[in-house]
Amino acid sequence: MKSIRKMIALGALMFATLPVSGLDLSMETRFDSESVSCGSVAGKEKVSLNFEVGDDLCGGKLYGGLDTRYKARGGGSGKTAPYIGFSHVVSEWLSLDGRYQSHFYSNVDPQRKHHTNELALDVRFGPRMPLGVSITYNFDEREFGAEAALSGRYNLSCVGMSDFTLVGKASFGCDRCERPGGIKDFFSSDYANDKKAYMYYALKGDCVYAFNDNVDMWVGMHLAGNGASKGNWNNSVGQHQNALWWSCGMKASF
Repeated sequence: MKSIRKMIALGALMFATLPVSGLDLSMETRFDSESVSCGSVAGKEKVSLNFEVGDDLCGGKLYGGLDTRYKARGGGSGKTAPYIGFSHVVSEWLSLDGRYQSHFYSNVDPQRKHHTNELALDVRFGPRMPLGVSITYNFDEREFGAEAALSGRYNLSCVGMSDFTLVGKASFGCDRCERPGGIKDFFSSDYANDKKAYMYYALKGDCVYAFNDNVDMWVGMHLAGNGASKGNWNNSVGQHQNALWWSCGMKASF
């Protein structure tokens, strides 16, 4: 909890000291009753904090920020990940977003890497960008990932609740672990740990309440799972392939 309070204080300091003229600033905090990434359970009760600043540049948006994730109770591993990226809306039907992110892990097993670097590219299609494709590559772990997602929003103004919006997202992807031989043995097994590429899915539904144009909060349910075998490294926590959890959070943008 001390680390979480430090990150909240850091975020408040950033908002107080950064010049606001011409810059877009945002702060987001969320709580998840279970920590799940790429359909793989990583632990319980995760707190996430994100701070981001951006500015218009060359017809797009240059942005940078800090993403942090910590276990809510009992210590355990955490992650701090500064990032920088550039997004551009090419047309009503196409949007591009490329970013570089550096991951710093704390309190992890000695055999795991404590620092990795990653590149990511997001491509979105559709008049309101409902379909997205994301590709990631982690240089240090030599790990590829790909995900396709379909999202939608529905405002409840038709039932007299204009401040509420339902947000849904369904995604399907492929992730993989470190492969010493690189991409040539992408789907091969490491028999010592049964490490190999796997498919996963994720579904989520959030109910968002807008306090005003700048601040909103949400609560939602999530369902995720993967195709890895029981006992596989992707299911080492809890020994199950599917996860159902809830989350809530708040975001402020200026």
